Amino acid sequence: MYRLTTAFLLSAALVLPALAQDPDVTGTLVNHWKTSKKYVLALADQMPAADYSFKPNPDEMSFGEQMAHIATSNAFFFSTLSGQKNPIGKPKDFDKASVLKLLNASYDFVVSALEDLPLERLHETFTSPEARCPGWNYCCSQPITPRTTADSASFIYAPRISSLSIINFEEG
Repeated sequence: MYRLTTAFLLSAALVLPALAQDPDVTGTLVNHWKTSKKYVLALADQMPAADYSFKPNPDEMSFGEQMAHIATSNAFFFSTLSGQKNPIGKPKDFDKASVLKLLNASYDFVVSALEDLPLERLHETFTSPEARCPGWNYCCSQPITPRTTADSASFIYAPRISSLSIINFEEG
């Protein structure tokens, strides 16, 4: 819980000042999430399909389960924030094609929800199974969490990704 709280506070301290000076808060958040989508999908795509069931140890999620967890978390948090119905059900399959489809759908939902989100919702407090937090946390912390998760996944699973390549987000 300490790490989660620290991550939320740190991300808010880093992101909120920049957003406070940005007249296009929604556009900034949308771009932030689009970058997160590129990053996570690039990592997920580089893992060979045969290794989606790989687990570093029996107690951990497989790579496919980890990527699906990112997708379901995105949809859960943004359905809560936006008040929209969660479009992502509980995943049944964790193969590469199913997980990539799930990730795409979740990030598309996040971007769509953000584009239609009244900024007042960012100041409301929401309750999740783990904590009570303002809407800002959902918008600003969550892109860090999947990227951190993807970074961890790339480190843990890198030996399985034989053609791991550098992802350049400066290119459109």
